[in-house]
Amino acid sequence: MDETKGSDGAKLPAGVPVLNVQFKIDGGDYDNRRVFRRFIIAPDKVGGKKYEHKAMMDGMLAKFFMALGWEEDEVVSDSFEPDLEDLKGKECRIQVKVRPETDAYPASNDVAAVRPRSEASAGSALL
Repeated sequence: MDETKGSDGAKLPAGVPVLNVQFKIDGGDYDNRRVFRRFIIAPDKVGGKKYEHKAMMDGMLAKFFMALGWEEDEVVSDSFEPDLEDLKGKECRIQVKVRPETDAYPASNDVAAVRPRSEASAGSALL
């Protein structure tokens, strides 16, 4: 777990919780390589106004947990509090998007989607 820094120009204030996830590729040309994804636990409001991206961010986080085996009704309940240690070693399938280098950012491999392991023969595991 981490928090947003809230620097000048940031879309979110400091202190918003973030779940940092590391995936280990299992098999194929990229065996044993790592890719990363940050899931923001979006606030209801930012600067006193309803946060416009909350539903999208909540949906991405819910899909992540469902891909790892939790049921949708459990994930979307107000009482869902997973033990993050239980995530380690869970298998899943990821879709990686290659982002080319720009003036603002270096080239990177971004985890675009997380799906259940059963949807593919090659996969990844959380570390």
